[in-house]
Amino acid sequence: MFTIKDWKIIFIHKSFEGKPVFSYIQNRYVKCEIEESGILVGIGFAYCSKKDQFNKAKGRKVALRKALERFSKEDRTLIWEEYFKHVKK
Repeated sequence: MFTIKDWKIIFIHKSFEGKPVFSYIQNRYVKCEIEESGILVGIGFAYCSKKDQFNKAKGRKVALRKALERFSKEDRTLIWEEYFKHVKK
């Protein structure tokens, strides 16, 4: 989780309870939520295929990219720059 401006970006790593909805998806996923003043303004999911090895870092990037789809280019750039400051290299 990190905060920039009035946005709070939260990552959730989960496993499905029971069987996944689609047969080609593993039971793991990453969800990214972007909140502004307590209101959800962006959400993105990254589902792991059965062919994939689960990787939190890749999942966070995919989920964040999807959560940012409706943001302006300037806001996306600002959030990505802040994201990379918080990621372990």
